[in-house]
Amino acid sequence: YLDRARRAARAQTLGAATDVEPVLAALGRTIMRINKDRGVTIEVAVTPRLKFRGEVQDLEEMAGNLIDNAAKWSKQAVKISAAPVIDPIDGTQNWLMITVDDDGPGIAASKRAEAVKRGKRLDETKPGSGLCLSVVPETAGMSSGNLVLVDAPLGGLRVQLRLPAVAWIVAAHDDAMCSSGSCGGGKHGCRFYIACSGMGKQDDVMRQPVRGPR
Repeated sequence: YLDRARRAARAQTLGAATDVEPVLAALGRTIMRINKDRGVTIEVAVTPRLKFRGEVQDLEEMAGNLIDNAAKWSKQAVKISAAPVIDPIDGTQNWLMITVDDDGPGIAASKRAEAVKRGKRLDETKPGSGLCLSVVPETAGMSSGNLVLVDAPLGGLRVQLRLPAVAWIVAAHDDAMCSSGSCGGGKHGCRFYIACSGMGKQDDVMRQPVRGPR
């Protein structure tokens, strides 16, 4: 109960922002080292400057549980990615998606709801308390996030964790800047995004060029 109360209090902390890439990279290295005897490889790909709107402890706990679970069940490969996602209602990029894929046996669709219940273990031969997946939706839900389990392209389980992010707001494109190449897209074209705090402040604004057609 006290642990849940602490997580809930952290979720309500205003202005907290955590860089996603260093957290996922560090977790990937640590968990791969733990599983080196099994030859498990972990790949991490994160959109630059992506920030979770929340405390680093919560991101470490959620992502760490997902990566650890994937590594335990994988045959050899775990792939992790994180990117901003667009809100289907207002079109803003106030969310991010962390995706963890493994090449293990997966979980049947009929058993996925059970897999995220507190204390539930689908296989007693695997180490752990059964809290691995259950803690994640609980913590994510405290900040309106969610967890989805689907089939992974690798053949095992794909876990998608949706969390609040520091807002990415689409800004007007500057053709003169693009033609000069100073936008980073050069003659191949670009789209400019302004990443701000999302808290109504513009003092922490940075430009992130994203290659692609205009």
